[in-house]
Amino acid sequence: MYWRLGDERARQVRYLVISAGRHVLDACEVIPDGLTSLRAPTGSGRVAFTVAAITSSGLQHRLMTLAERRLSQLLPGARNPCVYLPGDSAG
Repeated sequence: MYWRLGDERARQVRYLVISAGRHVLDACEVIPDGLTSLRAPTGSGRVAFTVAAITSSGLQHRLMTLAERRLSQLLPGARNPCVYLPGDSAG
């Protein structure tokens, strides 16, 4: 899957949380140097991440709990709901 996300911001992503229907299903860690950028002739772009399983169940639980809370705060009818967690949410 590809996201519309600037390269600079994409390089800062450490974790991805997978959700469907506003319910969190899993959390993954972005593999260092696992970023793929695609640029259209118009200059717009998309990125893809290579991910791995999170080995710490505590970290995975914290990320999923925070994401579930943030998803529940989105307005009804939000298209392609996506939340960004604070950079220190894994700590």
